[in-house]
Amino acid sequence: MNISSLEKEEFTIAPGHVLRRAKPEEIETIRSVMSAIVGRPLGSSKVYWETEAPPPGVGGTYKELSPEKFRYFVITFQDIAEVSKIQQAADISIREAELGPKVTNSGQSVNHNPGRLFNFLRSEPILGQFCTPFLESDAAELSSIYSQLKNYDKALVVEGIASEIAQLKQIDRKSHLVALGYFAILEALLAHKPNQTDPYESITRQIKKKVALLDNRWSPRIDYGPFRGVKPEKLWGAMYSYRSDLAHGTKPNFKGDLKLLRDADQALSLVKETVKSIARFALVDPRLLEDLKNC
Repeated sequence: MNISSLEKEEFTIAPGHVLRRAKPEEIETIRSVMSAIVGRPLGSSKVYWETEAPPPGVGGTYKELSPEKFRYFVITFQDIAEVSKIQQAADISIREAELGPKVTNSGQSVNHNPGRLFNFLRSEPILGQFCTPFLESDAAELSSIYSQLKNYDKALVVEGIASEIAQLKQIDRKSHLVALGYFAILEALLAHKPNQTDPYESITRQIKKKVALLDNRWSPRIDYGPFRGVKPEKLWGAMYSYRSDLAHGTKPNFKGDLKLLRDADQALSLVKETVKSIARFALVDPRLLEDLKNC
């Protein structure tokens, strides 16, 4: 649902599961299914998939796309259970493709999540992260994560993380509960209960040190670019001040002590991308992650 184009004509994401451009009859089915879900004809909602938005920050009207450039794509599937696993893989991937409703050959929608769909359409276009090209590297990463989830005997831990992320996607992105949820997952993955008499065991200190250690081991590294050269240790100190504000009902001050975080969206993106990086790492070296949590 958030792809503007495919770098190749089609991608095999998993055996029997192919991502490709939707055929004309499938587009009609998608329109019908989406209309049924939202309870009315798509109308202006079609702008997401059938028009080109003006550049961010520039005024103007939406430009209609020609039918061959419509942004309707499908994943053909043989086993509907596997589609859910592909979405789990996508939820912790860098590209984070968003799958829409699952539709059977009869044209019936099954197992869709209205809350997640509503929040996705409500927030992503506004944030400018809606439709972007899907590259060969995106397909390779998604397929790799899917295979690891299928074949790795400890993948249940990562599936649990993906499930928690999926639950957070049902909540309005602007809600403080979303950021607190990602902080909770981060701490569950990396931190142990601190010794109250040992200042070196605080949750904040544990996260600073352990995130730095992991960032030296995985690829790609955490993107701290939006924070304009602020050192990661200082940044995570501010992140935990932000977390404390949220947890205690204090309005975060991004023009004062939290200025280096820039705004709530940047802070959320940082903790979210860090959680996803840890989830992917857990599929590669789970033992290190277990040891790190306990030290």
